[in-house]
Amino acid sequence: MLPIIPGLIPFAMIAGMSAIDAGMNPLMAQLYSVFVFAGASQIAAAQLIGQHAEPLVIILTIWIINLRFVMYSASLSTKLPASTIPKPLQAYVMTDQSFAICVGMFDQNQVTRENRAAFYLGSSVVPWLVWQIATGLGIVFGSVIPASWSLDFGVWLCFIAIMIPGLRDFPAVIAAVVGGSLGLALHNLPFNLGLVFGSIVGITCGYLAERSFGKKKGALT
Repeated sequence: MLPIIPGLIPFAMIAGMSAIDAGMNPLMAQLYSVFVFAGASQIAAAQLIGQHAEPLVIILTIWIINLRFVMYSASLSTKLPASTIPKPLQAYVMTDQSFAICVGMFDQNQVTRENRAAFYLGSSVVPWLVWQIATGLGIVFGSVIPASWSLDFGVWLCFIAIMIPGLRDFPAVIAAVVGGSLGLALHNLPFNLGLVFGSIVGITCGYLAERSFGKKKGALT
């Protein structure tokens, strides 16, 4: 998880700063980070709270942004063995980073099946700890950090770091290009629906490319 942390720290600091900007006191902002723990939707919800949006709008926004975790969970459920670790805890600590790391290592059989649940929990706890500490730094020092530091770049750095290693074959590249392009083209849609549509279409194109590529490969062999 070490390569992920440099991008995660400024991302979390922005989350802490956005909670303060929304009118929360430091204790409430830190508790908000603990209970929500959802990166992009955490920041989006804080902005809506600061704008005095209706509670239902805030909840729906978080739900829509976090729909990707449904896909993550469905993928991981086929790779993780039965475990004594409670499923609500597994769901709570799931992050984009832990999912990407675990899927990559599981697919390459770098972790034995019986150890995968413990590996997943360990790789998920690390981002959680870093996130809470860095959120606290953003809460405490956010007001004195100059805008010229451009901490928001950490958000993109964080996701680039987990995306690039996952582009191991042609279908994955197709899914990333199509999903990313469509999400960018539809970024003006309300409630971040462009992200949802881009994800769905990107996954579908990657799946179709994998089936087509696999058939052609099989025919050649």
